[in-house]
Amino acid sequence: MSDEPTTLLGREEGKGRPYPLYLERLMLVAVIVTTVAYGGNISDQFNISWLGFGIGFVVFPLLLLAVSEMIGRMIQSYQ
Repeated sequence: MSDEPTTLLGREEGKGRPYPLYLERLMLVAVIVTTVAYGGNISDQFNISWLGFGIGFVVFPLLLLAVSEMIGRMIQSYQ
């Protein structure tokens, strides 16, 4: 048996190429900037104040985070 760590299923795993974490951080900053820049505009589109706030500053950032996470996973799959 080799010195490489194995999984619970007995597979041997090697070390892959390093993932560029700066891309992940850059996408997170882009999400924050986009939320600050456009969250108020999205919030103003709804007549009900609490609904507009919820969509503009809760749903919209969560949607952006989900999209950035999917982009990060795609980058990892190509690495």
